[in-house]
Amino acid sequence: MKPDFKENLLENTLTINEKAEFETLEDTIKREMGSFIAVGNALQTIRDQRLYREEFKTFKDYCNEKWGIGKAHANRLIGGSRVAANLAPRGALCTPCEIQPTNEAQVRPLTVLEPAQQCEVWEEAVRSADGKTITYKQIKSLVAELIGPAAPSPPKKKDPYAHSDANYFVSLAMMNLEKIRDDDPLRVEAVGRISEWIQEKLNIWTEGE
Repeated sequence: MKPDFKENLLENTLTINEKAEFETLEDTIKREMGSFIAVGNALQTIRDQRLYREEFKTFKDYCNEKWGIGKAHANRLIGGSRVAANLAPRGALCTPCEIQPTNEAQVRPLTVLEPAQQCEVWEEAVRSADGKTITYKQIKSLVAELIGPAAPSPPKKKDPYAHSDANYFVSLAMMNLEKIRDDDPLRVEAVGRISEWIQEKLNIWTEGE
């Protein structure tokens, strides 16, 4: 058991029923790794009930260390399994359709839609595919037709300070000025010259602001 969990041993301990369910779900994942629906359903229960908590601090850690998948992909499988359940002939909102999704990518664009819209788009995809394999690109295009293309990301603002080296040179100048001896007879005259130069530059740089 990992050290992180020793302090919360009681809180993280699974009940007998939870352990049995956890074992069943993990057996399902091992056995059905090729089925995004079965795996997604199992991962959702494990995530929602935190059945991983005896050995892992987070769902992300569990997915990475136990199954070698990232949290984002696990959540895609979960989302895909939900869509697939809605598209199944037994779904209340969908009419029976002989062709059902076979991989998560096919239904990924549908996750942004309401259940009834998911069925509408899937049925249209089946009709337009005319017996061919339904693709992610095809579904994404139909979703865009229904709700419009995704809004473009706002342009990133340029950082005006990203390439500035002004502070560096000012610091360098101050370091060198600190080297002037207190008994240097020309110290006042020299610093006066710098003051005049600084004022001249400030007038130029601030002109028009």
